[in-house]
Amino acid sequence: MQSLEVFSAVGTHIGRVRENNEDNFYYNGIYLNESNREIPAIFSEKRESEIQIYAVCDGMGGEESGEVASLIAVHTLTKYQEMLNNIKYHSFDKYIEMYLSEVNNLICEKSKQIGGKRIGTTIAMLCIEGNIVHIYSIGDSRVYLMRNKRMKQITEDHTQAMRSVKMGIITMEEAKTHPHRHKLTQYLGIAPEEMIFKPYCFKKKAKNGDLFLLCSDGVSDMLEDYEIEHILKQKKSEKAIVSDLIGSALKKGGRDNITAMVIRICRKKSLFGFKR
Repeated sequence: MQSLEVFSAVGTHIGRVRENNEDNFYYNGIYLNESNREIPAIFSEKRESEIQIYAVCDGMGGEESGEVASLIAVHTLTKYQEMLNNIKYHSFDKYIEMYLSEVNNLICEKSKQIGGKRIGTTIAMLCIEGNIVHIYSIGDSRVYLMRNKRMKQITEDHTQAMRSVKMGIITMEEAKTHPHRHKLTQYLGIAPEEMIFKPYCFKKKAKNGDLFLLCSDGVSDMLEDYEIEHILKQKKSEKAIVSDLIGSALKKGGRDNITAMVIRICRKKSLFGFKR
């Protein structure tokens, strides 16, 4: 199995309009909680472990309810990363399916505890297993891949506007300004009797130089794809790229919470400088 080095960074910002940050992230065990939520820091790291898990969540529900939903999602991931690290033979899809189901139930239970107020969260997740990248998403938080100097969106938005695109009612260009572009068709927190969610799933062998971006719609709504691509192409550190993405989204209005996570994959060099 090819040996990989993973360089990454993540940052989040409340934006210029919202009163609180309902976004959260999972960064190999690091996430926002009561003790560090107000720290305006960008985390970065280099990691070589076999199992790595990264995620961006965009909570919804207003006031502090969205924060609760996204916190449930990232906090629960710690248990599943530990399980995957300790199990020799496993199926990522099976365990992620278990994880998503548990989070959905926990959020639904929390909703009942606060008087039935509807709360929920999106999730965009990237898992690294050796040299294989697994991607899962529910909602409209996105995963992009920059490979061979070209960027493409890997995930599909679970929105009413995108559903209309698939039905041929509107075009992709019209979807960008459609009044239902933010109306989610799937998210974590949907009552089981209402519908069974189906996450977007994608699996790909990692290539040297692959650069992934996980982000909430506070990035993708403020910046056009070509603007995101331009920033990702810059020969800068992962931390600098995250800072540029957040700064650019703020300059364009910062109308929502902003979270960006950049993950760069490299083949590990041998002691003699040759790539394995």
